Amino acid sequence: MIAVRHALLEEYEAAAALSWRIFAPVIAAPDAREVVRGVASLREGGELVVAIADAILVGLAVYQPPEQAAGHDRAVIRLLGVDAGHRRRGAGRHLVDACVTLARSDGSTTLAITVPDGLAAAAAFLADVGLQPAGASLPVFGTPARTWQRSVR
Repeated sequence: MIAVRHALLEEYEAAAALSWRIFAPVIAAPDAREVVRGVASLREGGELVVAIADAILVGLAVYQPPEQAAGHDRAVIRLLGVDAGHRRRGAGRHLVDACVTLARSDGSTTLAITVPDGLAAAAAFLADVGLQPAGASLPVFGTPARTWQRSVR
């Protein structure tokens, strides 16, 4: 069974380390490690939501409400990832669902995430949880990217 909740303070460092293990294979930029760990450590604000399976941290999402994301009525998932050994067991879906719930409670109408192009598994997952491509975005670590979004109403 997977439990999804706000992270405990003592879980922040483990979440930052997990974020790098998840994203290291797909991000080659020299400063990527510090940026990814910084997002997971909430250096730019947001809320850290974690997925726990059998008392192990297996996934995380960094959610930013509209006022932090500068999106008027659009909330943002800044980071979303599940440990490779725990994928396809529902953790990612539960994390997105938790972010949808947070977005609704914050009065958002839309939830968005930006993902580098070329990540076919991520694109398929996002479509499966109800997000749709919303157009090109600024590059992520020098890689062309796309913003995905869905209504939370």
